[in-house]
Amino acid sequence: MDDTIRVIVPSVRPTRRRAVVPTIDPSSQQQRDDYIKRLCNALNGWAKNGPFTVQGRAVVSAKLGIGVAILKKSRLAQMAPKLPEDVDDLLTALDRLRELTSRKFNTFELIRGAKVFYRDRLYVVKPIGQRFWTQTAALNDADEIAGTILMHTPQGVA
Repeated sequence: MDDTIRVIVPSVRPTRRRAVVPTIDPSSQQQRDDYIKRLCNALNGWAKNGPFTVQGRAVVSAKLGIGVAILKKSRLAQMAPKLPEDVDDLLTALDRLRELTSRKFNTFELIRGAKVFYRDRLYVVKPIGQRFWTQTAALNDADEIAGTILMHTPQGVA
């Protein structure tokens, strides 16, 4: 409900005095932290009887106009290892990919929304606009992630 009042309604009903469109404004660190918390809580809630837990963090690049939600799966019995602080290599790689694709395809839209599973991590590439980092977006992304995991693992076991 808060997403609708704070972000969506002002965006779909701009006025001459208030031409701001919050959905496309860059998200704040607090919005991204809240998104990650909601996303992890949803995934962990759905898997509460399972042996794993998910933790995450988000990094953004204003230059690229994208952010990456990084989720890490670990066993409940283990102390969850800290997520890597240094993701400069990832952002550099995405920047290089942007350069290559923009020359060839004149767009970088190919990478936005990508979900890359690698070992115990999931990287979700998202635009930095507020609408992509709302609580609603977190729940929608959690649903999509859970569906992907269930569809791509033997007998639905992750």
